Amino acid sequence: MQKLILLFVIIGSFSFQGRSQLSKPASAGDSATRPKHEKIFTKVDEEAAFPGGDSKWRNFLERKLNGNIATANGAPSGSYTTIIQFIVYFNGTLGNFTALTNHGFGMEAEAIRFLSNGPKWIPATIGGTKVSSYRKQPITFVVQ
Repeated sequence: MQKLILLFVIIGSFSFQGRSQLSKPASAGDSATRPKHEKIFTKVDEEAAFPGGDSKWRNFLERKLNGNIATANGAPSGSYTTIIQFIVYFNGTLGNFTALTNHGFGMEAEAIRFLSNGPKWIPATIGGTKVSSYRKQPITFVVQ
């Protein structure tokens, strides 16, 4: 019988931030005139973070993520790192979830469900001002 072990990915260690300042403006003509809180940044001074740090993140994973989803859906033994991109808005809410991987077996859907049902995050900042930013969060499943 296969057993699933979830590797805890520490939120700060594996975030993937891009290097352009603004990604996906509403239209090319209005990006300079949009208020800072309406822009979605990929380069920030301080990245968005899970409230309470790494230990709270691990605790949240243990309590809320369905670690048996891949096994229940017949995934073969192996290690699967899902990467979910989302926006942490300037008020801490999360949205616009997109799976950047496609391992199947319900892992990406479970990762999105898990993140979307979680608490507000600490938003990213630029110059001390809270801003909306993209975040890419890996979550690794290991099926044995």
